[in-house]
Amino acid sequence: MLLPGLHATSSQAGAHGRVVVTGPASCLPPVDLSVSVAGKPASGWRVASKSLKLGGAAVGTVLHGAGLTPGKFYTLTGTVTFARGSARSTGRASVGFRTCPRP
Repeated sequence: MLLPGLHATSSQAGAHGRVVVTGPASCLPPVDLSVSVAGKPASGWRVASKSLKLGGAAVGTVLHGAGLTPGKFYTLTGTVTFARGSARSTGRASVGFRTCPRP
């Protein structure tokens, strides 16, 4: 069953910390929906940078559903670089969703 406009969360953990991505669930209608990426560093680590991409293109904090092709599958991927001194470690998490088909 497809439920439009709901959020889904995905996370991936590593020794450096956890990456959490929040994006659309099930079926994205042609509306704006908030999206996010967050890094939760492990003890001794810090978040050095983070990015959120949809099919290789950078996304801000709002995903514009009206600009996406109806009925197509997309993947929203969050990347966080963690740092501890000069050491760097990158973590990724993603949320897959389909845009709602045309009525």
